[in-house]
Amino acid sequence: MTPVPADGRIVIVGGSIAAATAARSLRNRGHAGQVTLISSEDHPPYARPPLSKAVLTGTDVPESAYLPELEGVELLLGVPAVGLDSAARTVALADGREVGYDGLVIATGARARTLPGGGDRVYTLRDLGDAQELGQLMRQGARLLVVGGGPLGMEVASVGRELGTEVTLVSDTPPMEALLGAHLSGLLVEAATAAGVEIIRQPVSELQQDQAGRPVAVLHDGRRVDGDVAFVAIGCQPNVEWLAGSGLAAGPRGLEVDEYLRVAPGIVAAGDVVAFPAESGCRRTPYWQSAFDQAVTAVEVLLGSGDAPHLPRPYFWTEQFGHHVKLVGSVVGDDAPEEVPAAAGTVLRWRNSDGAPVGAAGIDCPLSITKLRKLLASA
Repeated sequence: MTPVPADGRIVIVGGSIAAATAARSLRNRGHAGQVTLISSEDHPPYARPPLSKAVLTGTDVPESAYLPELEGVELLLGVPAVGLDSAARTVALADGREVGYDGLVIATGARARTLPGGGDRVYTLRDLGDAQELGQLMRQGARLLVVGGGPLGMEVASVGRELGTEVTLVSDTPPMEALLGAHLSGLLVEAATAAGVEIIRQPVSELQQDQAGRPVAVLHDGRRVDGDVAFVAIGCQPNVEWLAGSGLAAGPRGLEVDEYLRVAPGIVAAGDVVAFPAESGCRRTPYWQSAFDQAVTAVEVLLGSGDAPHLPRPYFWTEQFGHHVKLVGSVVGDDAPEEVPAAAGTVLRWRNSDGAPVGAAGIDCPLSITKLRKLLASA
């Protein structure tokens, strides 16, 4: 890829951590040209993790999630990108404007998957508005029906119990097991149950409304579970529709990139929208650390200051039901991890069939991510 000229205009499409990190990295690396960030949201870039934590509980105001101000960056807020002409190097906006670029960073992220039906009391959690509205209802004691047992579903269920509301969580698989494995899943499920969450292991066939307008989950076995409000957390889908007709490899799996996060001449991508090469084919890793790391690499490639491929460094954390879990690497099936001596909390390590360490987790311990990663380098 030919580097963007030192005075070239770089446009970033997106408004969360990947977009903000790309903008800040450009300035930190001395890029002198114009940097323009385009976001469909009215807010300046902000962090998503607090939405399911302090913002949802009402402990922090929504503005607390704002990322540090981006100095020397033009912000075009509240106006979605609706098209891309990669030959002419222009981004089309919903208000009719066209923004030209010398280099483009696509960081449009993803949006929550939804289930049809259920009425207007069904929520997802993808932006500040979602967190404010759902949090207000929960603080008023609305009975909460959670559909989905991944990180977001479990974190919102945890907040619900913290706020004293009744919570029922429906999941077709053991909560958190797909990400954290059977051992840590069991720990968190035990904590959720002890906190008063009713967990039902069944697929949801559809959402309906009862006569009072409350959402009702119709389960695969025919049972019906209702709540005053429903929260659906069944994953996310990449925001790639605006790229239709652009010629880029964008679809339901995300925007395909190479190992350098290159998409096309003059175009790179980062964050939840990215489908990165893996042994099983291109796949997305919609986590905060992945978005941050990808944005840094993408900028280096765009400026021609980096010649190394992006090296994924899996890292995930969650706070729920009184536990703080940090994971680096990956877990291995149902294999029992080994416990590593720690001054406080619990540290676990997983090994593959060859005995090599592949994953490490800290549970309620102050061990840093750097030190957790060192456990993967040791025998």
